[in-house]
Amino acid sequence: MSDEVPTQRLKMPLRVQFALAVSLISALVVILVFAVSPRVANAFTAAGTISLAVATIWLGSQTRDAVRVNEREMDQNRDLLELTRLQAISADSSARILAESNRPFVSLEQGSTIGIFEDADNFIVDIPLYNYGASVALIETGIHCPTALLARGGDRFSLGTPDTVVIPKETGATVSFKFEKSTVARAGGPVTEPDGSYIALSLDYWFMDASKVTHNFVHAEFQIPGKKLLGPLDTLRLSNIEFGPPVPIDFDGMDPRSMPQWVIDGTSDKA
Repeated sequence: MSDEVPTQRLKMPLRVQFALAVSLISALVVILVFAVSPRVANAFTAAGTISLAVATIWLGSQTRDAVRVNEREMDQNRDLLELTRLQAISADSSARILAESNRPFVSLEQGSTIGIFEDADNFIVDIPLYNYGASVALIETGIHCPTALLARGGDRFSLGTPDTVVIPKETGATVSFKFEKSTVARAGGPVTEPDGSYIALSLDYWFMDASKVTHNFVHAEFQIPGKKLLGPLDTLRLSNIEFGPPVPIDFDGMDPRSMPQWVIDGTSDKA
């Protein structure tokens, strides 16, 4: 007895066979008519040309619409970039305004009297400072120590000693300067201003906030009222004050803005 299983052939349904046969016959008839009849060929050619023209017009319309959409998107992107730029500028301005409104501001105390006193060896000047800002201020005493130049029989230079380096807001501090009578540089008359007065005392100091990232420079000049020469127990009048912008702190080397060149060079004359 044989174990072979008889193979069954797949039969295509009659309806499918009939449809395929009709399609094949129709295609042959169209090809035959197209080949033997110039009129039919011309009709097919015209129909193809018209179809191609319609397709070209449709494609052009679609391309034009796509270009318009891309242009609108580009305009929107430009507007978005401009808005982003304006927002960045606004944020930067807001940050600067916030920083400026919250930083310390140390100036000379208003209404205070500044006099020049002397003992056997020194001329003494006490400068009252006041923090008018919104946060604590630190008076620098390192490389950027307070300095002053006194014009009395020549230039006398002194490093200031503050009674405190921490000045909370709405409080003050005093910086004391002692000018040695025995040390004089650039002997001669004081620098004369256009109005005939002269700078009797020039003052430089630096302050910073608690972050110690940036610091501010202040330069002040004083004159003697009445344009007269210095005498004992003279009173100084503020004639000019300049406030520098916040700048990054740099502790490398001596800052010439805070110290006269003759001090940096180490050249001076003994009286």
